[in-house]
Amino acid sequence: SRIAHRLGITLLLSFLATTILGSSPLTHRQINRISEETSMVEKPAKAAEIISQTNPSHRQRIAIRVVRIFLKEAHFLAPSLVGAIAGSSPEVIVEVTSEAVQLFPESAYSIVKAAVAGAPDLATAIALRVSVENLTNAEPILAGAVSAKPEAAPTLLAALESPEMLQRTETPS
Repeated sequence: SRIAHRLGITLLLSFLATTILGSSPLTHRQINRISEETSMVEKPAKAAEIISQTNPSHRQRIAIRVVRIFLKEAHFLAPSLVGAIAGSSPEVIVEVTSEAVQLFPESAYSIVKAAVAGAPDLATAIALRVSVENLTNAEPILAGAVSAKPEAAPTLLAALESPEMLQRTETPS
């Protein structure tokens, strides 16, 4: 029974590896099954692996799907999952961070800090995009970015003071 179970898992993983490396993206059901079969400790690394192995043309969509599914019952993993994705697939980290903060605004500081720590070259893009999309949490978002990359503070301040940014953040009267 144990050998059959291991064989089944091996076959499933082989199938999933072929699917991930192939041109068709993983389905919601496939990602859900991977999440269910992955221990909490391994979820951040597994999420990063799935995303990095996905065809670039599908990567952003799959990344958002993975974040939603993997964090569904493990909210506390949001910062470590975002950090792992930032390290392996920085090209999707702005969208991933935005999604995670929208799902768990109470963790905005730690999510943004993890994203910036994993993709420091994108600190300004992450902080500005996520803070504009989540104005009520702009302070912890910006603090998380500056905590992970203090040298980004002058650039962030300059960007926030620009007329274009002020127009984006003003609420309509």
